[in-house]
Amino acid sequence: MKDIIEIDNENLFHYSKAVWIIFCIICGVIPVFIFYLVGGPSIIRRSIDSIEWYIENGYIKVKRGIWFKMEKSIPFDKITDFRLVEGPLMRKYNIKGIQIQTAGSNMIEGIITGAKDIDALKEKLLNLRDESVKNKK
Repeated sequence: MKDIIEIDNENLFHYSKAVWIIFCIICGVIPVFIFYLVGGPSIIRRSIDSIEWYIENGYIKVKRGIWFKMEKSIPFDKITDFRLVEGPLMRKYNIKGIQIQTAGSNMIEGIITGAKDIDALKEKLLNLRDESVKNKK
């Protein structure tokens, strides 16, 4: 069974546009800014629409990408922590993220950004992780 994680595409779109504009300002690169003006919003929209997070068979899975497709599976029994993140720009657009940390790695395995009702999602993921660890023993 596939349990889809819903993403708030509209707020994530506006947040991503703001990140692009800040990137252009910081880099001071005129061609990047022109690229953004010409095709940026449509590329951002397609990129956001390509993201699919879901829960299936003891894994959190993500598919994403327009030109370069990426699929990743994170087993619940390897997850050590779900961390809620919310930066100043994210707060402006009412977006939160959940960082997924696994055992044996100092890196973040994934970040679920812009999910609807993210606090309830975090609780659900914690319960699924605890259940998975309990069933493994």
